[in-house]
Amino acid sequence: MKGKGSIRKLLDLAAIILAVAMVAFVVGVLVYRAGLRSSAGENYRIAFVSEWEGDPEIYMMDLHGEHLQRLTDEPGQESYPTWSPDGRQLAYLHLGDNNGDGKITLEDGMLLRIVDLGSGKRRTLARFSGLAFALHWAPQGDRLLLGLVEDTDGDGKLEPGADHGVLRVISVESGQAVILTSDAVPFYQVSWSPDAEQVAFAAGPQPFTLCTISSHGGQPQRLIEKVGLALAWAPDGQRITYARTSPMGTELVTIPAEPDPEATPAPTSLTDKPLPAYIIAHIVWSPQGDKVAYVAGGSQGPKDVFILDIAQGTVAELSSHINGDVGGISPTWSPDGRYLAFSAQEGDENSMSDIYVATVGGGVNRLRVGTGDSYLPAWRP
Repeated sequence: MKGKGSIRKLLDLAAIILAVAMVAFVVGVLVYRAGLRSSAGENYRIAFVSEWEGDPEIYMMDLHGEHLQRLTDEPGQESYPTWSPDGRQLAYLHLGDNNGDGKITLEDGMLLRIVDLGSGKRRTLARFSGLAFALHWAPQGDRLLLGLVEDTDGDGKLEPGADHGVLRVISVESGQAVILTSDAVPFYQVSWSPDAEQVAFAAGPQPFTLCTISSHGGQPQRLIEKVGLALAWAPDGQRITYARTSPMGTELVTIPAEPDPEATPAPTSLTDKPLPAYIIAHIVWSPQGDKVAYVAGGSQGPKDVFILDIAQGTVAELSSHINGDVGGISPTWSPDGRYLAFSAQEGDENSMSDIYVATVGGGVNRLRVGTGDSYLPAWRP
């Protein structure tokens, strides 16, 4: 009997030890996962514009929609946040009552501002008339590329074709600008070359022409005609990607950035077959150069976000993970290429716009901030 009692005590002790070990294991797993989530959130930051507290202001959050931080707080409208390559500064555009007459009009002009996230100090770099459509920091960090439409005919309206589309390269240190183009043509998406020595853009009127120009000024070089407005310079610097439209549909193609002047340009298709009756609105290469995100849809109605895997030749439709119609805007890659952020409306055109984060090869999460529209996301390097 005594032996049986000892055995029972040993079994009870073993059960207790096992239970404690299991609890420790579960707690350890939870702590580890929480640590991964925390570290992932801490290492990823997204700047974006939101109207949830009234006027459009710029905020920052992590990829889980947590650690929300307001970066601007001033009357008016903030837009087009873009990061310096080192992630220490954020440039943006401010439209406000810059004339002090109590109204916000085209005559107020737009202010190009930079905020230092370490010190919180901000400065106004330049002031421009017109309405901006693009703002990109140069890969080397010394200049900014600004695209805008100016009211050149003085009628108080901004009309492509009647008014000038202007590209300016602005010194971050001095604010001095070099005007690259001043033609009465529409622009949509513009792109730095990886070495920041050139800028690619599409010029109209239709059919549009893909052009490059030195970022220090000069005459544009016409590469190829009959292109769409969306384009992007590939990370290798050797190619430019654009949308080509034909009676069969639209497809993503690349062309050498420095074509042989003696030969006819020979575009290379990135897709197996054209997308029927699709318009491609944005093209964004991943930093690693292995994937391309783009926004496509019909001429009317919502547009969806896609990711093309270059090596596999496969296309993932991100909006298939989201209920309702989605109009994808401004896709932007995380620095490591693991995530893609974009803004979209879930439902009709009157629905609220939110920021979404897609995991490559995984699902899509909506990051709702308050009750106002959120858009124009930009990953911090």
